[in-house]
Amino acid sequence: MLIQIIQNQAEERFLEALEEYAATPVSRGVLLCTFSRVPLVSDPDTVLPAVKDILRDYEARLYWCADGDMVVCWRGGSRKTLKMIMAALSACHKTALEGVDPARAFHYFDALAHSEELRLIFRQKLQRRLQHAAKTAHPADTPPPPAAMTPPRREAAFSAKQQQSLHAAFEIRKSRKAPEFLIVEDQDFFRKLLAGVFEHSYRCHLAKNAEEALSAYAAHAPDMVFLDVELPDADGHTLAARIKAQDPESFIVMVTGNHRAKDVEAAKANGVQGFIAKPYNKLKIMEAVEAFMSTHRKG
Repeated sequence: MLIQIIQNQAEERFLEALEEYAATPVSRGVLLCTFSRVPLVSDPDTVLPAVKDILRDYEARLYWCADGDMVVCWRGGSRKTLKMIMAALSACHKTALEGVDPARAFHYFDALAHSEELRLIFRQKLQRRLQHAAKTAHPADTPPPPAAMTPPRREAAFSAKQQQSLHAAFEIRKSRKAPEFLIVEDQDFFRKLLAGVFEHSYRCHLAKNAEEALSAYAAHAPDMVFLDVELPDADGHTLAARIKAQDPESFIVMVTGNHRAKDVEAAKANGVQGFIAKPYNKLKIMEAVEAFMSTHRKG
């Protein structure tokens, strides 16, 4: 059986795998190798020959994170296999790991029993990677992009024409057979990831900024909104307040990569019904949908 090697978007892929494992409760071991703390540079060409014979029958996956850490995940998760993996990795990185306390470089988890702890670790890894990518793309000593490339931030508000359209959409919503969702997210990856959760069950409208969100809301009066806090052209909290003012029945779930206390408080003040931290956790998303179904029209 092939061992999967994951190097691109390893953090997202591992978080997705945790949701997959939750749906099929089979014991799986997770060995987090914090090589970035040693420090040690690892790569598939070095690791794979050392562990392939050990892991060939265990549906194993090897993840290389952007921060230099590596993850080994395998079905079964036995301690005997764990010891063999650690011995093999120690041998192939003998020089770098010589004299290093194994507890500093190797950390074992059960994918089911420690799922929340693993989610937290990898959300933080992903957040650091995204922040680093943003700084690299726009370093402090680089002039800001031309104004035409960066939409000015403004007060998000429905125009008079959009308000008329929205009232017409309310009537359509009353006779809707199944709920429709609006996803407002400026990052393509997260927008598509969230939409993918619903693609076979619900109709989704997508918007990458506040301007598109206002147009989509006015046209469709969605039953539920997943709204990013940080939008390029307006503040997500302001947009939530405007939606609530025009549509008191709106069901809004705020999403953010920061999970700052002030964002949580602002969301509560606007009367939104949920708050989810990135990267998206499928379980939390479906809990929000179930909350909507239990209290709104399309239950």
